[in-house]
Amino acid sequence: MQDNDDPLSWIAQDSYKPGEPQGLRALWVAQADEAFSTTRLGKSAEDLCGLMPPLLCDWPEMTHDRVTHATTHLWRSAQVPQALGQAFARSADGTLYLGGDWCIGPRVEAAFGSGTAIADAILAEV
Repeated sequence: MQDNDDPLSWIAQDSYKPGEPQGLRALWVAQADEAFSTTRLGKSAEDLCGLMPPLLCDWPEMTHDRVTHATTHLWRSAQVPQALGQAFARSADGTLYLGGDWCIGPRVEAAFGSGTAIADAILAEV
């Protein structure tokens, strides 16, 4: 479900990764949307850290009293306004490949896909 009015654009329960110990605690990762982030560009990571947990706690089964630790990381250039539209770029002589999520779209899956496409292109040349 996606709510376009929600200031969080992405939420994941990071403690469900394979190999991670399972217990009573959960590790959540939340990413603010562009509008929320843009209007708070001048704020420090510490200031923003106080704003994010209440937004996450608006989701079902989460309450403020269950938050034991919170930290914030600022990515001021995390998303390009428009992706390149192809998996990678290559120099004319084929000696330099450039790739990443900026080529396909703003997700880690896009970065992986870009890297895989570069690997495939290099392997096709040998």
